[in-house]
Amino acid sequence: MPEISHAAGVPAGEQYLCFVPNDSAFGEYRSAVANKVFMLVNKQPAEEKGITTGEMLGKLLADKQCSVDAKEYLKARLIDWLVADWDRHDEQWRWIERKTDSGIAFYVVPQDRDQAFYRSNGLLIKIVGSFFLPHLDKFNNKAKNIKQLSKKSWALDKQLLGSLTRTDWETIIREFQKNVSDKVLVSAIRKQPPEIFAVRGNELIEKLRSRRNGLLEHAMKYYSFLTRS
Repeated sequence: MPEISHAAGVPAGEQYLCFVPNDSAFGEYRSAVANKVFMLVNKQPAEEKGITTGEMLGKLLADKQCSVDAKEYLKARLIDWLVADWDRHDEQWRWIERKTDSGIAFYVVPQDRDQAFYRSNGLLIKIVGSFFLPHLDKFNNKAKNIKQLSKKSWALDKQLLGSLTRTDWETIIREFQKNVSDKVLVSAIRKQPPEIFAVRGNELIEKLRSRRNGLLEHAMKYYSFLTRS
């Protein structure tokens, strides 16, 4: 995820897959961590400390000189749609305050990628996803159903992306497709351990390539949904 994010110009902390041995140095935490695999993630990749979405929205409401960089937020949302990350509620974001000529601008810093590349072939998930939780849209070959995939973010997307025009969307999507190149996708998926890549690495690359190529068509359908509702 960091390599894809950086190619798109979106901040993301580096992450490392770690095996923790059974070592007495862990003391009282030894039984909780010994002989387990963990993901070590830098959750504050920007120099400034981020604030929560609730805090950011409060400042937007209280001060007319505060604004959100909507173009940067759309780039971050394009990453969500590329990797089918459906769990993007308000707490999945942090916001950096920076002074501009016109006031204060908030820049997005995505958090928590635990639902990226979500995939399930289970019958129960298919039933639940079809009738009750449409945002459980598995990581398939096309970036379709972005509206359903984004269900948890409808309100925030409507509020923060409302200032962007259709032309803005199309320009940002095309730039994203160019920057997140085949080379980037291959390099990113190659970050997996070789044993894991051998299982489904090439399939992931092909799905990502297909989803990226379909973003203009399917993301613009979501734009239409946001602007007419």
